[in-house]
Amino acid sequence: MDMFGSSAPAAPAAAARPASFGFDEARLRNEPSQERQELMAFQWLSRLVADLDTAPADLVKADQTAIERKLGTLLTPGTAPFRPSRALRRLVAGCYLTLFTRGESRRAFDLIVALQTQLNTTHKVSRDQESLLGAVRMLCLGVLGRLTERFGSNFLSVFSETVHVFFKYLKPSVDAGIRLEALDAFSRAIRGAARGMSDLQAKEALKVFRAGLSDKLMAVRQASAECIACMARSASLGLVTVPDYEAFLYPLFRAFEGTNYDARIAIARAIANVLAPTQNTFVAPVAPVKTSKKKKDKDKDQEQEAAAPQLEEKTLLTCAEMLGLLHTSLLKYHARESRIGVAEAYVFLLQMLGPTFIETQYPAIALHFNDEILNSPKFLTLPLPEIVSVKEILIHVLRSLGQSMTETGQINAIKHLMERYVTRWPQLPETPCPNKWALSVFLAEIAGLLDDVNGVAATLPESTPDALIKIAGHPSHLVQTAAAVAIMRLGLNSPTTLAPMFTQLHGTLYREMPTVTGAALPEAMRRYIGYSLAVAGLLAVIPKAPLYAPSGAATHVFTLAANLLRAPPRDVRVNLVVNEVAWNLLTGLMAVGSSAVKAQLSQCLLLWKDAFPKSPGSTADMYELLHAKEAALKALSALLIHNDDILNADLRKRVAVLVTNVVQLLLTHPALASPSAAPMPLTTKVGPLTVSYGELDSLFRKRLFDCIAMLPPVQFESLHGQLVKAAGDIFAQDPADARRFDVGQQYQVYHAFEKQAMPVNAPFGPLFWQSAEYGAHTLPVDGHIDLLSKHSCFRDPGFTVAVPEPLFDYEKWAQFERHLFHPVQGALEYDTVTILQAAVHRPRPSPPQFALVNSAIAMYGLLFPYVLAASQEAYLDTYARILKQKQERPGKRVALLVNVLQAMHLATGQMMALNGAAHAKRFTLTPQSTKSLLEVAMAGNGCTDGGVRLVSAHVTGKIAELAAGNAAMASISQFLVSQIVENRDPDIRAGGAMALVMTHVHTQSGAAIKTTVGVLHTLCADTHAGVAAWATLALAHLMEARGAQVYPLVTPTLSVICRQLMAESRPQFVARVLFGCVDTLGPELQVSDKLRDLIVQFTEYLLEWESLEECAEAWRTVTHLLLMAPGTFPVPRYAGVLQALLGSDHTTLRRAVLQCLCSMVQRSPETVLANTDALERTLVLLARAEPDLVRKSLASLVESGAGPSRWIDLCRTLLNPSTAGTAGAAGTMVAGAGGLGAASGSDTEDEGDDVAVASLKPSERKRAAVQWTSQLAALQSLRQLITFLAQGADCDWHLDLSRARARGGEWLVNRIGDVIRVAFTASTALTQQVRREGLGLLEDVLDHFAAAEDPDFAGHRLLEQYQAQFSSALTPAFTSDAYPEIVATASHVCARYISAGITEDLFTLSRIIKLLTQALTMVQSAATGATSGSQHAQIMIALAVLGAWAELRRAASTVPALASVVDPQIGVLLPLWLTCLFEYSIVKQDADTAGMLPTKLEGISPNVGYAMSSREVVLPMYTGCWVPILSAVTILVSTPDAAPHIAKYGTVATPLGTFPKMFMVLFGLAFEPLVSVRASEATTLACVDALMALVTPQHMHTLAPAFAKELLTMADRLMQTESPAVQARVVALIDALITRYHGDLDKDTAYHASRVLFRAVVPVLPQLLEDPSAAVIFGDVTVETTTIAASALIALGNAAAKNPAWVPLTLHLYAAALAAPALRLVASRLTVLIKGIFDASANATAAGAAPTAADEDRHELVVSLVAGLLSHVEANLVVGGDPEIAKQCLLAATVCMTSGLPSDGLMRLCARSTATIVQCLTSPELTHIALQCARSLLQLAKRPDARDFGDACIRYLLPHLVTLTFADPPALTPAALAECAATVALAGALSSPTDPRPATLVASALVGVLSRFHAAHPWAGHLRPAAVQGVTALAATHPDAFRTVVAGLAPAARAALEDALRASVGTAAPGAGAGGAGAGAASAAVRHDKPSIQLKMSF
Repeated sequence: MDMFGSSAPAAPAAAARPASFGFDEARLRNEPSQERQELMAFQWLSRLVADLDTAPADLVKADQTAIERKLGTLLTPGTAPFRPSRALRRLVAGCYLTLFTRGESRRAFDLIVALQTQLNTTHKVSRDQESLLGAVRMLCLGVLGRLTERFGSNFLSVFSETVHVFFKYLKPSVDAGIRLEALDAFSRAIRGAARGMSDLQAKEALKVFRAGLSDKLMAVRQASAECIACMARSASLGLVTVPDYEAFLYPLFRAFEGTNYDARIAIARAIANVLAPTQNTFVAPVAPVKTSKKKKDKDKDQEQEAAAPQLEEKTLLTCAEMLGLLHTSLLKYHARESRIGVAEAYVFLLQMLGPTFIETQYPAIALHFNDEILNSPKFLTLPLPEIVSVKEILIHVLRSLGQSMTETGQINAIKHLMERYVTRWPQLPETPCPNKWALSVFLAEIAGLLDDVNGVAATLPESTPDALIKIAGHPSHLVQTAAAVAIMRLGLNSPTTLAPMFTQLHGTLYREMPTVTGAALPEAMRRYIGYSLAVAGLLAVIPKAPLYAPSGAATHVFTLAANLLRAPPRDVRVNLVVNEVAWNLLTGLMAVGSSAVKAQLSQCLLLWKDAFPKSPGSTADMYELLHAKEAALKALSALLIHNDDILNADLRKRVAVLVTNVVQLLLTHPALASPSAAPMPLTTKVGPLTVSYGELDSLFRKRLFDCIAMLPPVQFESLHGQLVKAAGDIFAQDPADARRFDVGQQYQVYHAFEKQAMPVNAPFGPLFWQSAEYGAHTLPVDGHIDLLSKHSCFRDPGFTVAVPEPLFDYEKWAQFERHLFHPVQGALEYDTVTILQAAVHRPRPSPPQFALVNSAIAMYGLLFPYVLAASQEAYLDTYARILKQKQERPGKRVALLVNVLQAMHLATGQMMALNGAAHAKRFTLTPQSTKSLLEVAMAGNGCTDGGVRLVSAHVTGKIAELAAGNAAMASISQFLVSQIVENRDPDIRAGGAMALVMTHVHTQSGAAIKTTVGVLHTLCADTHAGVAAWATLALAHLMEARGAQVYPLVTPTLSVICRQLMAESRPQFVARVLFGCVDTLGPELQVSDKLRDLIVQFTEYLLEWESLEECAEAWRTVTHLLLMAPGTFPVPRYAGVLQALLGSDHTTLRRAVLQCLCSMVQRSPETVLANTDALERTLVLLARAEPDLVRKSLASLVESGAGPSRWIDLCRTLLNPSTAGTAGAAGTMVAGAGGLGAASGSDTEDEGDDVAVASLKPSERKRAAVQWTSQLAALQSLRQLITFLAQGADCDWHLDLSRARARGGEWLVNRIGDVIRVAFTASTALTQQVRREGLGLLEDVLDHFAAAEDPDFAGHRLLEQYQAQFSSALTPAFTSDAYPEIVATASHVCARYISAGITEDLFTLSRIIKLLTQALTMVQSAATGATSGSQHAQIMIALAVLGAWAELRRAASTVPALASVVDPQIGVLLPLWLTCLFEYSIVKQDADTAGMLPTKLEGISPNVGYAMSSREVVLPMYTGCWVPILSAVTILVSTPDAAPHIAKYGTVATPLGTFPKMFMVLFGLAFEPLVSVRASEATTLACVDALMALVTPQHMHTLAPAFAKELLTMADRLMQTESPAVQARVVALIDALITRYHGDLDKDTAYHASRVLFRAVVPVLPQLLEDPSAAVIFGDVTVETTTIAASALIALGNAAAKNPAWVPLTLHLYAAALAAPALRLVASRLTVLIKGIFDASANATAAGAAPTAADEDRHELVVSLVAGLLSHVEANLVVGGDPEIAKQCLLAATVCMTSGLPSDGLMRLCARSTATIVQCLTSPELTHIALQCARSLLQLAKRPDARDFGDACIRYLLPHLVTLTFADPPALTPAALAECAATVALAGALSSPTDPRPATLVASALVGVLSRFHAAHPWAGHLRPAAVQGVTALAATHPDAFRTVVAGLAPAARAALEDALRASVGTAAPGAGAGGAGAGAASAAVRHDKPSIQLKMSF
């Protein structure tokens, strides 16, 4: 029985029927409670939706009637078993949609009619049934709306009645819930069947919708606005003229007032949809122009036919008229909601019209903003905070438009803004000039556009830098800061302009500043300040573009600043400008980089010392004093911000001393001790600075507080109390104190809000608006939560105590919505220090007064833990007392509350951090402090502002952790529970719930957690939506932080989730709680089926929730489900939905979806690809927004094994110039989304936005510009794919065209032409990053396909046909304006192409060779100082080009044709290579070592000094090229051409000898990587080869023992740690050392060398070790280890031949090696080496000398060796043995015995050796070698001292040989038998003359052979010649024995002998033998006459 009460049928056909189809709805009525009924219905309907979507269509149609009947019971009040809640209504509608989509859709008509009837029926029910009736009606409305949306276009006849039904339920008297449902259904119906609505109904609908815009319920406003948007998209509104639109839009603009976020977005969307159709084009006839004609021609003209009317394309309204309808509300005072709504409408409208419209109408848009807003009188009369707010809003509006344009459009926009606005200053008589506000807005947009276009900024006109520098001299500080940022962005994105702009600006300051006088106008003086800000900005760019940094920029700037500061005092106004300029320059200098700052730091400290003396001196002009201190503190704060890596403890202490001097001035100076705003000094009335005295005082204090906060608190130990008090006086001043901190008159304009609750939805609420004029901080609060808001944060899994980000996420509208958080908005011009950070993003610092409050709070929080406990109590008591007092204005109390809470939040967090670092509770709160702080926290706990409540909750939790004693936690928890239970105030209850959770979070305590969870469960069901939302959020926090303790309570928590989903209100944070449940259960979900199914159903339901934040959290839950319970989530069903949601503007949702998609792709990429459409394209289009997640997802897709064609086609599409500006992002994302994507949420569900502009071409609507980041991501993925496929299992087919063709299918090599085209297109793009990636793609092609053969043209490479593409792609990289990175990469690709051996035809390679030759000429010119530019760039290009030529020189060793290319350039290259290596040897040293180097290094290389000063920049350049250069130099180091260059720099004397300096440099570079940190294999191989080339007698005459020991120690380490390739080179190096310096190797050195070689042999011969586990440790023997071992054995043999000390080890290893199967291929070489060893030993021994003890030991060793070898032979003669091993061992044993072994040793081995040979004769594989060995042993009989051994061998072997010869049948082959006969003959010839028996036996045997194998015998040709020669030789050596045998021969035998001799004489050629060993034994005379042979018997 399953959950639906049905058993599984036995029939196979019925088993396919889903259980949900047969669910018995009667079970719902039998449930005891409505909650259980709803849960069962939810599970049934969820399963039914899924089953309908996946079941076969025929099965759905078969059960359609029954399912409709079951669902129909819920549509009437009489049959509904329970009240259908919101969740069930959505599921029922979903079931109907899926049922009619996959079943019979015609039945939808019947249901629509039935629903109309049901809704028109009046039901009389009791009061108890009213809620049921209302819920059923909402269900009917929802189903009707969704059915009409899907099928309404097919049933237009009934749509009029549907509209009538909706009107009935939209009356104001109807319940709000039903009205909302009706509005939602109406909007859906309009989307599906708007054509069925009559004009009268349309007008009536618009009237109803516009009336709903004024409803007090925000949800009604939102729904009404959505309906208006649908009407505008789907039907005509009847609007024609501008007044018509003004009248229609008025209610929409008015509806903005007092709205919340959701309603505001909906209204803005409606406005955009209303206005977008005004730009639809239509054709209108143009009346012809009338001309005056003479009367006489009248009749003639009438006879002519009328000319065709002229046609013209028009739009309903011009762009200016359309935009003019919007701007009025933007300038309303005290109406931030309207302003924000209009700004959002601007963005909606223009982005809806598309990039093409924005690009073509950009001049009109910019003109509208300039004329209608920024230059309008209404704007200029607004208060300053409002002006700043409007300015920042317009900046973001323009940014939103700029980011949506193509790169071409962005470039054109920059040109237009520069030409039309920026260059209009200074104003000419007839040319209007924009005001400062307009200039700042347009300059900010120019900066943003420059960042968007990136490298394409290089295509801007050459006048652009000059224009920006000119505008930087604008007298307005606002314009100066904006211009400085624009100059920064230009220098960053077009780095070639960096040095020229810096030179021009610095030159202007250097020339003109010293000559400035007091008579100059203030405007003229201010321009120098603007120039200094621009210079500071360019200095901040240098770390991000170091290659283009001007040479000596830091030194030049410091010199200018120091000269200005040290100049004699002048006029006060001049002094102000000089100080400002100088300290601005030093502030920028602090951001250049640590190395540059460190070089100037000592001098800077002196300047700061002069600026901060211990005694203040004269203070006549307070303004000048404050300015001097503030400017110096500004530079000091920049030092602390940007140079943390060089700030050691000593330096921080010195800086703290300087800051202490300023602190003393602040505390003791009578005018500064009070923070009151003093009257403005007279100086500023005519001074050049625009900052007021109050702002300057605030900036001074802010800088001071910032510096203190960035230094260790211990440095201010004596001042802690005073500093904390000074900070407290700023942000929490006692009203009774006469000293009053004032933020200024310009901010005292918001007190009207004290009596208002506006804006109602601002996360900060009205509190911050009330308290702005009293100095409320502008710091980001941990969370911004309003009771009615639905926004939550996106957090990574896990909970951190320090919340880093706000809870609110307003998607792309966050920059707009923040204007509602606080009335005071930040702007760049408020703090010039932030310009240094503007290269990446545009900072928005707060105004000086509010920035001071923020800094005071930050310093207070850091220093409060160090204050005495009594002082802490006093401060907290004061705050608690003030909060209890009744204030005249509530704003004062609010400001104090929010500031104190924020300060204590930081202070308590600092105390906890210090306790955690010390692992002890060192910092605590006293009971009195705890009590006072709790009172403050409770005051914030009941605050109406959500953010303040959250901070208060955090403070409460930290109090529980820091309070002294153990009872604090329990008492605080008890108090909070009582507050929740006893209070009815929703704010107090909500705040108490959060505070209760925070006590568990911060105390790490699980005590009473069950009680806490119970309280939260109760509050989650609270009737107040805000309390329920806060309780849910608190529960989510608790589950994330204390999952282990909450684990037993997961089931009741799921019940709470179910209740909230069934509620009518929209629950908040439910998905986050669900995520906590999944995280708590973890892998247990895999075994808990019920919980898992319920969680999955809840999650799938929330995926379609209206709240996008809930959707985002639901997708996070899906990600966690994929990890914890893989296989439980239907990935195929939702993969397309994920792809569709990637196009969402909601940042949180998009990131959550992308994370989920990334997880899916990593687990099942094939499934995801199968259920999506062009997913990789969708991902690369998001590369700029989400680079990390996109990179991970693309990497997983690449590794999925998908075919390469989709990636190649993607790159071609993105890079194609015809489509580079457009991409069907929206269409691609929506494709494959399925039915679920349409209900993803209210903010993005309007897929029909493009209907409003239906007249536009599809390619022009909703297209997304292809950014260069997308192109870059696609190219990177393609490169990863190539590498992955080239290294995969199918690499042979991907890289070999012939195999790919034979096998068929999609292989990479089949598309290699397209890959090269993609690389060519990318390498010629405008963006530098894309160009580098394109060149890198070419390099990848060369790496993997250079050796591929072309099957169509034998003998040719596959890439040979693409030589033109390669050269064309590389040529643009070597132009004069090419970026150095491009030149460097292209140089490497050139070298790689030439050296790859694709073709050896130099004519074919001439174009690429010419490029490298030109580059070399450029490098040579730069080396001689013939060029100018950035020295970093010159170094990079030089190193890249030299490295490329070095690669060619290395390749010339294997490709001889390249030698003719490289050799002519060696004279130029070699000195440059040597200089480069010398520079690298210096630059690679660290700072401490570099200080020990000798001076005057510039004599060797002029770049050394500059390179050392910028080591962190140039070191990576040298690191990338020194290895090939070293290899090339070492190849040439022994040539005559290299000697002069190496000796040019002199010599150096060392303890090891005198060497050339350059030789020591080369040797050090080669040796250091081998003994330091492990280098790459390529580097190690190059260094070993370099050592082999350097350590030669030519350069090092003798090898000192210490030197040799270091080399061998290095070699030993490499043998243990490196790869086989390196080990092989190390063995070769040792062999070379032994060969070259064998006379210099002492005993210890030989031992070290032999140990290294032994280590190389052991892996192949583990039996040499005594450890029985050695074979297991070394593993299987590989080809590499065998090769290494063979090389080591050969090296040992060479060493032993030169040094007898090596002989024992060598022979011992050879004995084992000869018996090793793995070394059989080298065995013959070892045998030869053994022979050489013995020959060398014999030559070393003097002839006739008496044997020494060493000789005797060696002889014994040989005897042992031979015995061992013979044992190996015997062991391999048995069955299963290896004949090859026996053969090699027998040969080696024979060589040992025949190589000078004395007779006694031979005699000891005689019996065994001959016996072994006899055994080998019986083996067919060894017969031949055994006979050879036998003959070698028999030859020893010739040695006088070995005569006995020879005779013994003859005696032992001869009988066996004769027997073997006459075996019948023959046991040997004919050739072997001939060898055997020859051996017998040799034995007879070498037998002793004194013993005739062997000779007699041999003679008889040979005659027997001649008799047996007569001339006609088949074997006669093999045997008879050997026998005849043997007989002849025997007759000559033993005549007596021969005569005796012949005398006894039988006649037949005699005749056979005579015939054989005659035949031999008659057929033998002169000098030819018969073969075998006895071929030369006899010497028969060759006669020219007829031979006559006759045996004589008369002897």
